[in-house]
Amino acid sequence: MVTVSRILVVGAGIAGLATAVALQRRGFTPEIVEARAAPSAEGAAITLHGNGVRALRALGVGPALDAAGAVVPRWACHDRHGALLCRTDLAALWDGVAPCVGITRNLLTGILLGAADAPLRFGCRVTGLRQDDRRVHVAFGDGSRGDYDLVVGADGIGSTVRRLAVSDVVPTRTPTVGWRCVVAGRPAGVEHLVLLLGEGCFLGLVPVGGGQTYGFAGTSAADAPLQSRFADFGGPVPDFLARLDAATAPHVAPIAFVTLDRWYDRRVVLVGDAAHATHPHMGQGGSLAVEDALVLADELARADTLPSALSAHARRRRPRVDWVQEQSRRAATAWARPAAERDAALRAHGDRLLQERYRLLRDLP
Repeated sequence: MVTVSRILVVGAGIAGLATAVALQRRGFTPEIVEARAAPSAEGAAITLHGNGVRALRALGVGPALDAAGAVVPRWACHDRHGALLCRTDLAALWDGVAPCVGITRNLLTGILLGAADAPLRFGCRVTGLRQDDRRVHVAFGDGSRGDYDLVVGADGIGSTVRRLAVSDVVPTRTPTVGWRCVVAGRPAGVEHLVLLLGEGCFLGLVPVGGGQTYGFAGTSAADAPLQSRFADFGGPVPDFLARLDAATAPHVAPIAFVTLDRWYDRRVVLVGDAAHATHPHMGQGGSLAVEDALVLADELARADTLPSALSAHARRRRPRVDWVQEQSRRAATAWARPAAERDAALRAHGDRLLQERYRLLRDLP
C-alpha cells in the first residue's frame, strides 16, 4: 500500500464522493472540499448502465440505490412522431452484470454522502496548488492552507485542479445545448428509456425513483423553451411537456467534452469529468467516474509508490475511457445526420450498433 496519510478530494459530486468511499474501503482517510455551499443536484437525474450500477454496488451502496432508483429494462428509439425505429433489451445486454437504473441526482448524491464518512467542507474553494517532492501545498478561498500527500481533482468539467496542476486544456463546446429536468409522474409508455429524434434535436424520457420521469434533450438553441422546440413531437412527449410548468427549472448548459493526454502530475490526479468529460450520448459520465474511483483506490492499495499507482491507474482506465469517448462522439454524429438517413440506418442496424457500443463495458474495469 502506498503511504499517503493525507488525501484531499476536491469536489463533492458523484466522482468525488465515490472516490472518498472507495478510498475509505481500502483503508485510506480522505477529506473532501466542495466549492458549492451545499450538495448539488445539477443535471437533475442520471441513467446508470449496468457497469455503473456494478461499480456502485462494489462501493457498498447497492441496497440504497435499489430502493431509491427505478430499473430501466429497455431502450427504445423513435422518430419525432413516436414511430419505433429500434429497440434494445437492456436487461439482456447487461445480464450477469447489473440492471440499468434511473435515479435523481440528489438521491444518488445523498446515498454517497451517507456512505462517505469523511471530513467534508462545503463552500471551500481551492485557489492554489503547489507541489514539491513530498507534498501538495493547497490554498483555499477562505484563506486557510493545507499540505497533502495526494490531491484528487473530482471537480467536474470546469475543473480548477486540472487548470492549476495538470493541464490548461479547456472544455470543447459542441453546437448542442443540453436540457435536463425531472417531472412528477410518468407519461404513458415511459416504463423504459424512450428516445425521440428530430431534425437536429433529441428528447429522452427515463423512469426514475419515486414514480418520477427524467427528461433530457439536446437542441441547437438555448433560448427556445422546450415546449415550443418539441411541440410537434409525438409519443409521450406532449404529456411530458404538459408537466413542465410544475417542475423545477431545467438545468441548461452547452454540451462539451474534455480530452487530455495525461490525467495526473506527480501528486495530483484527475477523475471523472475533470479528466475525461464526454458527449452524453452513451450516458456513461457517472458510471466512468465511479469506476475511476474504484480503480484509483485499488491501485493505491496494491502499489509500493505513488507514481507507480497513478501510472497503473491511467493504464487501466485509458482504453476504456478512450472507447467511450469515441463511441459517444460517433453516436452524437449519427444523431445529427439528416433525419431520413439517420432513421433508416437505425431501423436497419440500431439494436446491433447499440449492443456493440456497450459490450466492452461488460468487462470489469
